[in-house]
Amino acid sequence: MAEALVGRALGGDVDAFMWLTEPIEAQLYSLALRITHSVPRATELSVAAIAEVYLQLGDYRPKKDLRTWILHRGVAELLHLVRRGHQPEREPETRLPALALVGV
Repeated sequence: MAEALVGRALGGDVDAFMWLTEPIEAQLYSLALRITHSVPRATELSVAAIAEVYLQLGDYRPKKDLRTWILHRGVAELLHLVRRGHQPEREPETRLPALALVGV
């Protein structure tokens, strides 16, 4: 099931991607808000972290729990963005044309 959802999400299925990431969105946002103390900044960072999770989905290996893997990748990316000051290289929509960050 996990492999099928990952495949669908990588193929541009927004519903599959949202099903995979929706449980961690609030956790990432909450962490970003605690770190930055800024609602706009926390929103920006959590969206960027979710976008990076999408880009890393192809690295998922079924031996690991998918939800745990997604949360780990999301938190790692969020912390990476905070450490480097998050200067986006390009707009998220450019990086995720199939998903267009609907609902994120």
